[in-house]
Amino acid sequence: MGGREVVFFQDDPIYIMTYYGWVNKNISNIGEVYKVLQKALSLIPEDKPYRGPKEYTEGDYIYSNNFTGEVDNFFGEETLKYKGKEIYKAKYTGGLVDQR
Repeated sequence: MGGREVVFFQDDPIYIMTYYGWVNKNISNIGEVYKVLQKALSLIPEDKPYRGPKEYTEGDYIYSNNFTGEVDNFFGEETLKYKGKEIYKAKYTGGLVDQR
Protein backbone atom coordinates (compact mmCIF):
# COMPACT_ATOMS: atom_id res chain seq x y z
CA MET A 1 0.00 0.00 0.00
CA GLY A 2 1.27 3.45 -0.79
CA GLY A 3 0.20 6.83 -1.94
CA ARG A 4 0.60 10.55 -1.81
CA GLU A 5 -1.43 13.56 -0.82
CA VAL A 6 -0.97 16.93 -2.49
CA VAL A 7 -2.68 20.16 -1.48
CA PHE A 8 -3.01 22.90 -4.09
CA PHE A 9 -3.70 26.61 -3.63
CA GLN A 10 -4.49 28.67 -6.72
CA ASP A 11 -3.23 25.84 -8.94
CA ASP A 12 0.14 25.62 -7.15
CA PRO A 13 1.14 22.67 -4.95
CA ILE A 14 1.80 23.91 -1.40
CA TYR A 15 1.95 20.67 0.62
CA ILE A 16 2.85 17.05 -0.12
CA MET A 17 3.02 13.82 1.87
CA THR A 18 4.03 10.39 0.60
CA TYR A 19 3.56 7.09 2.41
CA TYR A 20 4.26 3.42 1.96
CA GLY A 21 3.23 0.48 4.13
CA TRP A 22 2.57 -3.23 4.33
CA VAL A 23 0.22 -5.67 6.01
CA ASN A 24 1.63 -8.94 7.36
CA LYS A 25 1.23 -11.57 4.63
CA ASN A 26 -0.30 -14.05 7.11
CA ILE A 27 -3.33 -11.83 7.82
CA SER A 28 -6.52 -13.33 6.41
CA ASN A 29 -8.95 -10.64 7.61
CA ILE A 30 -7.34 -7.77 5.68
CA GLY A 31 -10.71 -6.01 5.34
CA GLU A 32 -10.94 -5.69 9.13
CA VAL A 33 -7.37 -4.38 9.30
CA TYR A 34 -8.14 -1.61 6.80
CA LYS A 35 -11.42 -0.82 8.59
CA VAL A 36 -9.51 -0.16 11.83
CA LEU A 37 -6.86 1.86 9.96
CA GLN A 38 -9.54 4.00 8.31
CA LYS A 39 -11.07 4.76 11.70
CA ALA A 40 -7.67 5.74 13.12
CA LEU A 41 -6.85 7.90 10.10
CA SER A 42 -10.19 9.71 10.43
CA LEU A 43 -8.99 11.02 13.82
CA ILE A 44 -6.22 13.25 12.45
CA PRO A 45 -5.23 15.86 15.06
CA GLU A 46 -5.68 19.41 13.72
CA ASP A 47 -2.36 20.57 15.18
CA LYS A 48 -0.39 17.55 13.85
CA PRO A 49 -2.03 16.38 10.60
CA TYR A 50 0.37 13.47 10.00
CA ARG A 51 -1.78 10.44 9.23
CA GLY A 52 -3.60 9.46 12.47
CA PRO A 53 -3.47 10.24 16.20
CA LYS A 54 -0.57 9.27 18.46
CA GLU A 55 -2.59 6.22 19.58
CA TYR A 56 -5.97 4.64 18.89
CA THR A 57 -7.38 1.44 20.40
CA GLU A 58 -10.26 -0.64 19.09
CA GLY A 59 -10.81 -4.00 20.75
CA ASP A 60 -7.59 -6.02 20.38
CA TYR A 61 -6.14 -3.54 17.85
CA ILE A 62 -3.71 -0.77 18.84
CA TYR A 63 -2.70 1.86 16.28
CA SER A 64 0.42 3.93 17.07
CA ASN A 65 1.81 6.91 15.21
CA ASN A 66 5.26 8.36 15.96
CA PHE A 67 6.53 11.39 14.05
CA THR A 68 9.15 14.11 14.08
CA GLY A 69 8.90 17.66 12.76
CA GLU A 70 6.26 20.23 12.00
CA VAL A 71 3.88 20.65 9.09
CA ASP A 72 6.59 22.29 6.97
CA ASN A 73 8.93 19.27 7.22
CA PHE A 74 8.08 15.97 8.95
CA PHE A 75 8.43 12.19 8.82
CA GLY A 76 6.97 9.34 10.78
CA GLU A 77 5.99 5.73 11.16
CA GLU A 78 2.67 4.18 12.06
CA THR A 79 1.96 0.63 13.23
CA LEU A 80 -1.06 -1.50 13.96
CA LYS A 81 -0.84 -4.36 16.43
CA TYR A 82 -3.37 -7.12 16.98
CA LYS A 83 -3.17 -8.85 20.35
CA GLY A 84 0.34 -7.41 20.75
CA LYS A 85 1.65 -8.62 17.38
CA GLU A 86 2.57 -6.06 14.72
CA ILE A 87 0.45 -6.67 11.63
CA TYR A 88 0.86 -3.37 9.75
CA LYS A 89 3.57 -0.74 9.37
CA ALA A 90 3.88 2.37 7.21
CA LYS A 91 6.44 5.14 6.84
CA TYR A 92 5.65 8.63 5.63
CA THR A 93 7.30 11.97 4.95
CA GLY A 94 6.10 15.35 3.86
CA GLY A 95 6.01 19.10 4.24
CA LEU A 96 5.40 22.40 2.54
CA VAL A 97 6.53 22.75 -1.05
CA ASP A 98 9.28 25.34 -1.58
CA GLN A 99 7.62 28.26 -3.37
CA ARG A 100 10.81 30.18 -4.24
